[in-house]
Amino acid sequence: MIFKLIKYLEKLWGSIGFKNSIPSDLEVGAATLNFEMIKKSIKKKFFKYYFIQKCRRPYDFNIFYNENRLYIHNQFQVLIKPAKKKYIYFFLKTLKKIGLYSKSLVEFKKDNWNNISIGAFGRGWEVKINLIEISQITIFDSIMNKKLKNNVLEITYGLDRICYLLGKNNNLNQSIDFYNYSKIKKNNLHILFYFLKNNLLFCLRNKIKYVSYDILFKMLNYYNIFDFNSNYVRSYFLNLFKKYSYKIEKILI
Repeated sequence: MIFKLIKYLEKLWGSIGFKNSIPSDLEVGAATLNFEMIKKSIKKKFFKYYFIQKCRRPYDFNIFYNENRLYIHNQFQVLIKPAKKKYIYFFLKTLKKIGLYSKSLVEFKKDNWNNISIGAFGRGWEVKINLIEISQITIFDSIMNKKLKNNVLEITYGLDRICYLLGKNNNLNQSIDFYNYSKIKKNNLHILFYFLKNNLLFCLRNKIKYVSYDILFKMLNYYNIFDFNSNYVRSYFLNLFKKYSYKIEKILI
């Protein structure tokens, strides 16, 4: 069902001039972290494209705390620069075409989005149907700590939840028998984290921009696992990511 939904959304957005782009091959928690999105948002004045991203969120698979959330989930991402209202209206039309839209059921909830690790900040809204979040709309003001002259509009479809609401996916809960995060030893993760950190510093000194970005998000993935696994001092790591995202932004431009 997800494959059919993707093809239909590609057809709808393609009909108004959007082009397909490349998904990230890194373990990311959100499609926003796609390197192509970051690069184009900083360098290009105009673009319209979409892509499909598989995302991983270690904490979200804990169904006792996060009902209707998934460890591995699929996102259909739409990005527009400059941001225009007409594409939000078109988004609502796409919900109607796939059988979800109803004025009495659709709820927009203010939810400003920010991610310190890539220095991204924007105004946003959760889109809910029957109290289940199926989409996020964000208008970004800055990315990689760089103020954007033209805002970027991001529309994210949560494909798994949409299929669930359409009755094509009877169960959102995932069990991960082969990998129990609660058993992971934090010391092992820290060794890997600081190994990556040293490599990142080397890449930054030598202005190896693409590898720097890859390593930053490998570090972020390890951080997400041991942050789930303990009450760790988050501020230290978040400030670390913020510092490195500043440095990467400098060599990207």
